[in-house]
Amino acid sequence: MIRAFLLLATLATLAAPANAQEVVIGTSSTYPPMIIHTGRAPVTGLEGDLLAELCTRAGWTCRWEFMPFDVIFPALEAGRIDIAANALGYSEERAARVHMTCPYRPLSPGGMHGTFFTRDPSHDPRSGPIAVLRGTLHHAALAEAGLDLRLFSEDDAAMDAVVSGALQAYFGPTPAVENYPNRAALIPAGEMPIRSGGTSIAVSPERPDLAAALDAQLIDLSHDGIITAITRQWLSDAVDDPIALCDTGPPLS
Repeated sequence: MIRAFLLLATLATLAAPANAQEVVIGTSSTYPPMIIHTGRAPVTGLEGDLLAELCTRAGWTCRWEFMPFDVIFPALEAGRIDIAANALGYSEERAARVHMTCPYRPLSPGGMHGTFFTRDPSHDPRSGPIAVLRGTLHHAALAEAGLDLRLFSEDDAAMDAVVSGALQAYFGPTPAVENYPNRAALIPAGEMPIRSGGTSIAVSPERPDLAAALDAQLIDLSHDGIITAITRQWLSDAVDDPIALCDTGPPLS
């Protein structure tokens, strides 16, 4: 089932002190445990909780906007949204387009991998055509490898194409498949490494003031143990003071 995401601004706020600066946060499909929502506020999950803490500490009035994933970076570049949180992996290409914070979730020692899913385990998923979400690091990995791919604006639509038999394979993150209604029809069929420096928050190039403030807030939340505590509520791979790990710049695997 394809989720129809309108560029819908919710009226709910994360924090609303008098005369506070409004900050618009862009996100896409629900992606447990990182981002959890029903297409409107409230937003929970690891990043929902982290952004709530950031907005409260900074005194911002934060409002969520929901959109297809491939709209997020163009919206940041155009200044239609101020920041974006959607389990965004750090990459040099993204950092050249928008401000990417120091990763608050470093990569695990094994690095990041995407998984191929198909209906037929005897089929070589790399032979294509492969369905993938446009604008993701998974898309970038397939393109760099020169594989035959087809681009979609929503993960569910990409997986629908495989389940229907229109395409041979889907390539993406396992959590997206776990959240897919017809997930039982898809079979894992191998992995491929993804180039990422960890999970970051993206900031519009139109808001250098916000980028500086967000970087400072993340340093404080990291040193105070808040990022580690929030991460442990949702995942088992929390590390102490994660921002300190990239004082010399986010490494790429």
